Amino acid sequence: MSYGDVVREPAGCLVQDRFDTALLERGEEPESYPRRTGPELCYVDEAEIASMIRGDELGRETDIAVELGAARNAEERVRLVRTLLRMLGYGGLAYMAVKTDKRGRVQRVYLLRNYLTTSIATQLLEAGFLEQDSHLRAALVSDVPHIWDLKSLVTKWRQNGDYARSQQLLDQMREKGVCSGLTFGVSISNTTIRSIISFASPRHSMGWITDNVLAQSLALGLSVHQRCSAHIKAMRRREAAGVLSQLQQRILSLLVLGLSDKEIAIRLDTTAHNVDYHLRQLRDKYKALNRSHLAFVAAQTQAA
Repeated sequence: MSYGDVVREPAGCLVQDRFDTALLERGEEPESYPRRTGPELCYVDEAEIASMIRGDELGRETDIAVELGAARNAEERVRLVRTLLRMLGYGGLAYMAVKTDKRGRVQRVYLLRNYLTTSIATQLLEAGFLEQDSHLRAALVSDVPHIWDLKSLVTKWRQNGDYARSQQLLDQMREKGVCSGLTFGVSISNTTIRSIISFASPRHSMGWITDNVLAQSLALGLSVHQRCSAHIKAMRRREAAGVLSQLQQRILSLLVLGLSDKEIAIRLDTTAHNVDYHLRQLRDKYKALNRSHLAFVAAQTQAA
């Protein structure tokens, strides 16, 4: 692929809106806004699945990948990625892995906690924008990187009839200070899952992303992908084995105590949507008819 094979979204209306792909800075949950039915969200934590990660899947093909692998822990890797982002002129990075059905419809999205702020990004996914947003959708079907800014995103949303529905989200984006960037997709080997890597910057126009910035961005993104894709594969192996994660075990324990989804989410520092996702998975696993039945089964299991 040459640098000429990059899509630069056309500029549109002058709106100072911003897209939150900020890396590793936990923010407050945004207020809700009109939603479509979004995909299932599955959060992946590096520490939780460390025992199932295969060393041969972590990747050692680039200097950056080697540095990430040499880091002593997840926090040190986070600091390294954040430093590289700032050197390139970005404010953040989002990494997600997307599973689609045979018709190309999004079924599930895996989000790496260590590489994603889940506030606005989660709301974006829950509202169904992964299916509608042009640069995100393009990353699911093409290897061509997309360079974008908020002018072009707003134009696309207007064309799709999503602008009025997204105005509250756009206000929240504005507060985060991110309004241009680069997004591209890449397949995870030996799976049917595709990753989306999205860089974002506080600069208002996409013009600052030169060929040099593009080349370095792709190198960083692919290096992160080498490591993160190993986590996704480990997560899939654990799902196939039917092993409960630490988070699922804690959700069950709090469910037995009678806590609501929102109360469980607060206790576990996650979202109610994520709690609901795991409860649905747990109901399937335990063949529970409903929430109360699941709580009963879980209590019996814990007492055994």
